[in-house]
Amino acid sequence: MALNGVAMGQVGQVIAWGDNGDGQLNVPDAAKSGVSAIAGGYAHVLALKDSGVLAWGWNGYGQCTIPTAAQSGVSAIACGFNHSLALKDSAVIAWGENGSGQCNVLDAAKSGVTAIAAMSDSSAALKNGCVLVWGSNGNGQLDIPVAAQSGVTAIACGASHIVALKGGSVLVWGSPWAGQYNIPIEAQSGVTAIAAKGDGSIALKNGSVLAWGRGPSVTPAEAQSGVTAIAKGWDHNIVLKNGAVLAWGANNFRQCDVPISATSGVTAIACGWDFSIALKCPPVTITGVIPISGPSSGNTNITITGTNFFSPTIVTIGGTPATNVIFVSDTQITATTPAGFPGPAEVTVNSVSSTAFY
Repeated sequence: MALNGVAMGQVGQVIAWGDNGDGQLNVPDAAKSGVSAIAGGYAHVLALKDSGVLAWGWNGYGQCTIPTAAQSGVSAIACGFNHSLALKDSAVIAWGENGSGQCNVLDAAKSGVTAIAAMSDSSAALKNGCVLVWGSNGNGQLDIPVAAQSGVTAIACGASHIVALKGGSVLVWGSPWAGQYNIPIEAQSGVTAIAAKGDGSIALKNGSVLAWGRGPSVTPAEAQSGVTAIAKGWDHNIVLKNGAVLAWGANNFRQCDVPISATSGVTAIACGWDFSIALKCPPVTITGVIPISGPSSGNTNITITGTNFFSPTIVTIGGTPATNVIFVSDTQITATTPAGFPGPAEVTVNSVSSTAFY
């Protein structure tokens, strides 16, 4: 699922860098462990921990004052310019700036919602494949095209434009002035994730980043393969590759100076206006494999024990993917071995190696 400035990952610690003019980098102690999702606004941050929302940064419109309803049972979060959204029991909760009615949640968005996103002065939700929008319509963002009224699987929002993903193809409406409608031909099929902020958008296709509108339009070679997650700031982009954050574009607040702590073990990313956010999780360790051996023809059911396991889980035995992989808990995974050569075979869980299976 791709949401506006929000990312879901394994439970971990929030790291932030870039503009700190309003304390958006001052991660509270509560967000230094156990966080499962992050989102960035203009100068505030939301985090999800134990199904409750945490917030810090600028609070001029009360966007960091968490309503009681959002302190438990929340499954998703999103940030607008100066307002916040949460999804609870498939219903949207909104708070913060409301000058354009962006916090006046539509009745239709009070049930059955599966995704949320937010613009500067509008809000959006996804329900039964149809995009819902409320708040300002100054740039036509409430004029939902017919194509976005069914079959949509993901949404993202810039300042005043909306990006939707339908059948692997990108749709855009709202403000067009900075080239937001100039969707690359490559983004008309095979796209798996979208992100937007300000007047620009990016998409992920076959592990490579596509960009259009305001912001860096040239993707560095490192981000043209192997990328697994994307996020966009006002004038900078960040991506996730092999657990490390890559960043490029405007760096006036050092938002692209990725700290050493964000170069490994990162599972989710997000952007504020001129700052970057990452979710770093404790390292995976493998303590045992039971049984320790089986026939080279494969088909042995094994239990892998360790710490900090997370889903989705990828297990390989001797470099070959295991089958029937089941994430049981953060300390246990079950799987079935593939066929292999006689002798020791390295076991890996999400790229972390262990003692061999024989």
